[in-house]
Amino acid sequence: MKRFNVRLLRIDDVPQLLPLWSKYCESIGEKVDAGRFLNIVASYLKVPGYMFLVLESGEKVVGFADCLALETFFEPYRIGVSNFIYVLPGRSDGSGFLAGWVIKCLKRMGAKELRISCKDRLVPFWERHKFVEYQHFMKREL
Repeated sequence: MKRFNVRLLRIDDVPQLLPLWSKYCESIGEKVDAGRFLNIVASYLKVPGYMFLVLESGEKVVGFADCLALETFFEPYRIGVSNFIYVLPGRSDGSGFLAGWVIKCLKRMGAKELRISCKDRLVPFWERHKFVEYQHFMKREL
C-alpha cells in the first residue's frame, strides 16, 4: 500500500486545506490570511502552467506545494519556482516525496533549476537537500 499520493488541487479540497494553510503560516511566522490562500487557489485556476499539488495519506490531506516554470529574460533556460512546500509536522516523512513531485513536474515543463522562497531559519534545511543560497528578496508595500 502506498503511504502517500500526490495529485492536483480540486476545488473541493479548499475546506480541508484551510487549516493546513493556517499551520503553514504559523510555521513561518506569517499572519494567517485565508484571503491570500483563496487568491492562490484562484491563480491556480487562471494562470497557465501554475500547479498546486496536494499530498494525501489515505483519505487525509497532509501537505501541499505549488510550482510554475517561467521564461525569463535574464536566464537562457526555464526556471522552476515554488513559493511553498508544506507537510504537517507529524507527516514530515512525506516532505521529500512531495518535493520530488515538484521537481518531476518542473522537469516536465522544461525547467532546468528550482528556486524556492524560504525564511532564513529554513536555509540549513534546504542546504541539506542540495540547495544553495542564491538571492535575497526584500519587499515594501506600495
